[in-house]
Amino acid sequence: MAHSNRFRDGLLPGLSVLFALLFFQAHVSAAPGASQLSPPAPPAAANATPEAEPIDPGSPRASVAMFFERCRTVETVGLRSTRIRTLDRTLIAIPNGKLSEMRIESYTMRDRMRLACDVGVVYDTDAGQMRAVLAGFERVLRAHPKIWEDTVVVRFKEFGDSALVIEVMAWFCTSNYDEFREIRQEILIEFMQVVAEAGTRFAFPTRTVHVVSEHAALGA
Repeated sequence: MAHSNRFRDGLLPGLSVLFALLFFQAHVSAAPGASQLSPPAPPAAANATPEAEPIDPGSPRASVAMFFERCRTVETVGLRSTRIRTLDRTLIAIPNGKLSEMRIESYTMRDRMRLACDVGVVYDTDAGQMRAVLAGFERVLRAHPKIWEDTVVVRFKEFGDSALVIEVMAWFCTSNYDEFREIRQEILIEFMQVVAEAGTRFAFPTRTVHVVSEHAALGA
């Protein structure tokens, strides 16, 4: 009877975590966008020792989710604990009872990825140049084959401390982070060309200091 209770105590947290992972449909690490995590096979007998089921990192069952505010890979899901691989390749074992109470953010259902950044140009930029930069940025974004056309934001945002700030936000139809990195790189390089063609420059933090002599300060 005691053994049965221990098995039940290990089984219930394991199943709750498993169902939570299935509900969130954790995103695939090695092959993003692949199928969701499958449940481990039940033990052959009630007196068998529960063991974690290994997940092949290259298979669609390897998954990525957000734990402790960081992105980590789920490697094994057992009846008592779940093993999670960090980006530094260390291994964390978390009791399923504790894991079931944690906030877990998953990425499988993400059908697109967001590019969001502020771009600053120098204060020497005139209104005509600013309009050319804004139009050029939007043209670059909308010309990309992976752009999600419903939302493309390119707006003159504010007069910053050392730059005229342009807000850029757009979605790209990919759930593969490596592909998104390539897209982001292409877009930013083309932004550089747009700024150069408009005849202006990117800004960097600067401060202008006006030195006033003592005689000038006294009105002499």
